[in-house]
Amino acid sequence: MILGFVIVVTLLKYPFFEYGFRYANSTQTSIIDGYKKLGKPAL
Repeated sequence: MILGFVIVVTLLKYPFFEYGFRYANSTQTSIIDGYKKLGKPAL
């Protein structure tokens, strides 16, 4: 059961890593700067 959970979480996190990479490349800033723009509620 826990192995299935680990596999699902691993598959679901990939789009978020991909989006973060694309965001950083398109804005020429870091992901941390993007979170700063959103403010503390985003964290």
